[in-house]
Amino acid sequence: MTNTIFEKIISDLKQNEFFSDFKFRKDGSLIYLKEKDMKKEIRIQRWTDKFSNNRIIYPIYCVTYPILLKWFEKLTLKPLKDQRSRPSIAFDGSMLGCPYEFEFEFNRDGIGYEESFAILEKNIIKNASYVFDKYSSLQKFYDCTIIPILKGEAELQISGDLDWVFLDLALCKIVEPQNYNELKRILLDHVLWMYNREEPNVMRYYPYLDNIFEYLENTDITKCK
Repeated sequence: MTNTIFEKIISDLKQNEFFSDFKFRKDGSLIYLKEKDMKKEIRIQRWTDKFSNNRIIYPIYCVTYPILLKWFEKLTLKPLKDQRSRPSIAFDGSMLGCPYEFEFEFNRDGIGYEESFAILEKNIIKNASYVFDKYSSLQKFYDCTIIPILKGEAELQISGDLDWVFLDLALCKIVEPQNYNELKRILLDHVLWMYNREEPNVMRYYPYLDNIFEYLENTDITKCK
């Protein structure tokens, strides 16, 4: 996508009152709002379809709580830059039952742009409003994420890195510490199941689990900087 078209999309989005307090960062194609304890983000991926030559916009809606992530910087096996850029929770449109890709037909006269932009704008504001409200506090985050695990109602991730396990335990420790041991038991059983299936990222972290849990449990993670 040419910078001109993309910059027009961003410029037009910023005219909407919803984004009046948001900032845009070209590096990472990021629309974001920093609040006291959290950051709301819309990360926009974009590319050109090689068959239609249409410009594709793919928004991802993210909420980041630094308090849940900062403590793990001392222990992560990933590059620090990757660890710091990890959102606490993220959704694309398909995860919210909405369109997740938006096409802008390349046309130097701008024909079709307004219609395409109206669809994009409507969906971005709808999805961002939902995600940002649903996870607008650590308590809400806990209610949405941890309670279903404790009740045995959550579908736990079966592949990929283990960051979500450490994040969930940190969240529980801060919000409802009395449930920490039970959550740890449930998640460790799941981690062991993944380990026995030889999930690569699980096997990578498995030898360090005791050290990670010891640090998490004996550190005031609310003061990590």
